[in-house]
Amino acid sequence: MVNQNSTAEDILRDFHCDTKRWRSMLEYKKNEISFINRLLGSNAFKATTLNLFERLENFKEEGKIYADEIKILKKEISEYANALKGILECDDISCDTFYFDNHKSLKNRFEEFYLAFNEYKTKVFYKSDNCHVDIRRLVFLKLINTGFVELRLVYEYAINLDFTKEKAQ
Repeated sequence: MVNQNSTAEDILRDFHCDTKRWRSMLEYKKNEISFINRLLGSNAFKATTLNLFERLENFKEEGKIYADEIKILKKEISEYANALKGILECDDISCDTFYFDNHKSLKNRFEEFYLAFNEYKTKVFYKSDNCHVDIRRLVFLKLINTGFVELRLVYEYAINLDFTKEKAQ
């Protein structure tokens, strides 16, 4: 963590760790988009839902926008990570400030993307009202929010469920 006593090497290490974390999280989000696209193309949604096709297409289009944003962010983060070595050459406050401001700006941009993407996921999974509300759906949604390692298992689980049949009474 950067503080008053941090050396240039400490700051570089912390900033580098942030870029690695951001890259990893973007890769995770990229996999989530792939999963969401497969789900949107599956039969997990009720065919009787009003404007179903349009809703699913809107979700798919929004997913494409996020996929493009991930590519842009990954490029910006890579360029930033390559430029970070220059922090070791700083010998005045204005140089340090330049790197701190760039880092803060990229961090804010990443966090805004991350929050917006999570809102998109919420719309797809919680607010669409397209899936049947039954215990299988609740388990499915809970699993989706547990992390990428389980995400592949969730997908395998989801494709084996038939969400289109009414719950047996």
